[in-house]
Amino acid sequence: MTLCLYRWSAKDRDEFERFTATLTDLQTRVRAVSGHDTGVPVPRGPRRPSLMERAQTLLDHRRHRAAIAGELAELFADPAWDLLLALYVAGGREKATALAETAGISGSLTGRWMAVLETRGLTQPVGDELALTDRGKSFLTRYLDSL
Repeated sequence: MTLCLYRWSAKDRDEFERFTATLTDLQTRVRAVSGHDTGVPVPRGPRRPSLMERAQTLLDHRRHRAAIAGELAELFADPAWDLLLALYVAGGREKATALAETAGISGSLTGRWMAVLETRGLTQPVGDELALTDRGKSFLTRYLDSL
């Protein structure tokens, strides 16, 4: 494609020349930073955390909030979510006592919410452990992937 500058006004031609000069300068700077001309390593953007790292971060934030809230922590409790995150972080299968500790909730509360999660098809008992079902894994994967 060819630009026909002769149809532009003098002012438009001047602005276009300044614009192209700016782009050329920018291109030179990008090459210098990228290492194309100077051997400088190409800067990389931040690494996107894995799904497991995202789940662990969410769980860490929830525990941190509970620690700061102290006696008010129960106002912000979401035991089902905490159990699901803890179960995901544990690799999808864990004993109830370990889940309760990781999620930061009491054993009796853990039992009640484990039953709810099982009834909803998000978890299932496997021996003396609780495991995420395909539905539970799919739900958590979709959510964590959206972050």
